[in-house]
Amino acid sequence: MNLNCVAKTTTELGRKAILMLYCITSTSFFWSQNMARASISITPPNDAWIKSLIDSEEFSSRSDVVNDLIRKARKDQGDIDTIRAALIEGEESGTSTRSPEEIINAVIEKRRMNGTL
Repeated sequence: MNLNCVAKTTTELGRKAILMLYCITSTSFFWSQNMARASISITPPNDAWIKSLIDSEEFSSRSDVVNDLIRKARKDQGDIDTIRAALIEGEESGTSTRSPEEIINAVIEKRRMNGTL
C-alpha cells in the first residue's frame, strides 16, 4: 500500500485525479487481500434488514454488516466466558458460612474502598 501516492503526483489535475483513483483502488485492493471470502445464505427477512442498514448509510456493504455482527458476537462470547469462569470459581470455592446480609455488606464495603460505589 502506497500512502504517499498523492504527494508524488504531478500538478496536472487530470493526472493527479487518475493517480488518486489508482491509490484509492490499490488501497482497497490491499485491504481486501487480507480478508477471507465466504458465501453465505441469508433468509429474506435478514436480507431486508441488512439492506435497510446499508440504505440508511449506517454501513456501506453487506460485508461491513456481517463483520460488525461477528465482532459483537465475539465480544459477547468473551463476556460469557468471563462470567462462566467466575461462576465456576465461585462453585469451586465451596459454601459460604456468611449470611446474605454479610455478603452484601462486604461487597458494599469493598466497592466503597475501591471507589466503584
